[in-house]
Formats: sequence, structure tokens, C-alpha cells
Amino acid sequence: MIPSSPPSRSGHALRGILYLIVVLGLAAGVGLMLDGRSGDGLLPDLPGLGSGGPRRGYGDTVIRYADRDYDGAAWVERREAAALRAMMTGKRKRIGTLKFITGLDRDNMWIVDGIGNLFRLRDGHWSYLAPLSQRMRVAAARILADGGIALGGLPARKQPGFAIWRESGKQTFQTGRMGILRSGHIFTLADDYLQFFTVAGAQNSGTNAFQYVGGQFRKLRPDKDRAWFVHSEGNVPIRDMSLPFIRHTATFQSPSRVWGFWQWRNRAAVLRFENGTWFLVHRLTQGAGALRSVWFGEDDAGLFMIAAGPGGLVVSWAAGGAEVDQSVTITPQFTTSTDLIAVWGTDRNNYFVMDSSGTLWQRRDNTWRTLVRGLHDRDVIFTDAWVAPDGSIHAITRNSVYVLD
Repeated sequence: MIPSSPPSRSGHALRGILYLIVVLGLAAGVGLMLDGRSGDGLLPDLPGLGSGGPRRGYGDTVIRYADRDYDGAAWVERREAAALRAMMTGKRKRIGTLKFITGLDRDNMWIVDGIGNLFRLRDGHWSYLAPLSQRMRVAAARILADGGIALGGLPARKQPGFAIWRESGKQTFQTGRMGILRSGHIFTLADDYLQFFTVAGAQNSGTNAFQYVGGQFRKLRPDKDRAWFVHSEGNVPIRDMSLPFIRHTATFQSPSRVWGFWQWRNRAAVLRFENGTWFLVHRLTQGAGALRSVWFGEDDAGLFMIAAGPGGLVVSWAAGGAEVDQSVTITPQFTTSTDLIAVWGTDRNNYFVMDSSGTLWQRRDNTWRTLVRGLHDRDVIFTDAWVAPDGSIHAITRNSVYVLD
């Protein structure tokens, strides 16, 4: 028997290289798996939600909601409102009218009142955060992907009008006097790229646009910044379309695409964002001045938008085509507001709308049906509603919190 020779240095090196390749391969596989569960990828299916899981974009953008059945679902008033009041500490113990509810999922969300108090649900547990700005009349709130939140509104004298809260701390920025705010919106492209739009008056009077990029906050000016205006596809500023009238934005990822809904008086349009500039994609003609709730989605046929408004108004638009009136046609056998405040779904052929009474309708294969009766007979009027990616609906009145699940 010939004795085996001891391993050479080259053999050790070769085995080391092979081991490194295996380790890197496993790491890459884990990375791909994690990437598929975040950002714009498909999340794993959740129990009881059907075969289609939600598909997310950046922050609170949801491109596809979980396919679920609301048969038998009912509104339940939660005890959050009383708990939120109990959390108030210090000299300021007043809670304002609840104004915004938004989040990342059903266990991680925010409620903001009209005077800047913040309440955070994290992993199922509520906490109170001191106001980011004293006496700020909040006009807009938007979730960041890192779990933080951005707020913008009308500040008291010499107080900041824009603030960002993160685990690492808060940042506040001066916006100056802005008149009486009618509306506001915060556009989030990334955690370090935000735009804040406010409307206080006519088209270019009493309106403002601010930009936060890389830690720097500045005001955009119509006379100096071409980015103040929406541009045509030929990159020409459209002087009667300014940024403050952008009402809704959605940020897709992988690849990155950004869409916006612009509206002023009886005009509305679909926009896209590229290299710091908003471009006109399509001018809407149906229900343009009344639409208020917007969902940008994407299915096998491409990009689409569903927008809803008062009186059961629903308009559907698909990229490259014209909009189609798909208004709710069912006359319920009970009283309800028909003022639609939320829209979501799985694709352009299967989506839901909800009115401010809490009545829920589904449109599937060109047919409407009523799923849930609202709370009009209990004098409940929802002021804001947020639909989690799993399809659970969380809504607020002026002083209460409800859930439909």
C-alpha cells in the first residue's frame, strides 16, 4: 500500500477557493430570496388571503393588494382613540381631530392629528411621540421606507412647517408663511428625496413647492426653477400646470418608476417623474375635477390607474389608452354617502372602493356588487382610510378608530 502524501499548499488553496465560492453562492441565494420579499417584489402568500400576495413599491406604495374575500366582514370600533388620549404626557394633553392614518402593514402604522401629535403602532404596540412642531396645522403626512414619517403643514409663527421623524431623531425645516392651506401632498422617491406641495390659493399665487434632497431643504421658485412646472414630453414647461397641484404619487421599484395624479379645478392629468422633472402623460377628461382617491397599479397588461370620487364616481385609465367611466351602478337598499374615499385591488379587473360611510363595493369582470354595509345609520363619517397590503381596512373619524377585517 502506498502511503498518501500530505496535502500540498496548492491543494489547501484550491479547497479554500471552492469553499469561498460555495459560501458566496449561498449568500447570493439568500440575498435573492430576501430581495424577492421586499421592494417591488412579490411577498410570500399570507394565510387566508388567496393565492396572490401583495406587491409593494417604495414606502406606502402598494401596486397589488392581497386577493381576499370580504364576505362576512364588519366594521369594529377599536379602543385606540381612548388609548391614544391616555398616552398624552407633559403640559400638552390635548389631542386634536384625527386627520391621517397610514402605514406599512397592519402592525406598523401611524395616526396623525390636525395639530401635529404623532401616534405610532409598531409591531402591534402603540406609542405617543411628542409633536414634531408646536401648533402645526398638518396638511400632509407620508411614510418613509425606513419606518419614519414626514409631515408638512401650516406652522405657527417662526415654527417649522416641514418635519421628518426617524428612529435616529427628528429634523425640522422652515417653510415661511403660506396663507390658509387648502391641501398638501408629500412625494417620496427615497428616504433622502422628498417633495412637499401646498395649495393655499390660485394656480401660481399662494402655492408652494419644497424639495428635500440629501439632507438639504429648499423652496422651489417659479421664476428660477424649471422643475416648478410640469413638462411636456418635448421637455417644455407647461406654464398652467405647476407642481403644488399634484395630489397623489406612487413610486414603483425594480425598475424605478414614478407616477403622479395632477388636479386643479376641472382639469386632471397623469404624470411621470424622471431626473427631477414631472412630465405630462395623459390629460383626463371624465370626472377630472371631482376625483379624489387614486390607485396606480400594474398587472400583466401594464400600468393602470383607478380613481374615485363623490356620487360613486370611478374612472379607469390604462397606459396608452383613454379613460373609461366605471362608476358604481348599484343602488344600495340602505342609506350611504357614496362619497368614495378609498380604492384598491389586485388588478384592473378586480378592485374595491369604499365610501365615507364605510360601504364597500367590488368590481370584478365588469360587474359591481355590494360587499359590506356602511355605518351611516350610526352617524359614522370616515375622514380618512388606509388599506394595508393584506387588504385589511383601517379608518378614522374625527375622534375614533375603526377596522374592517
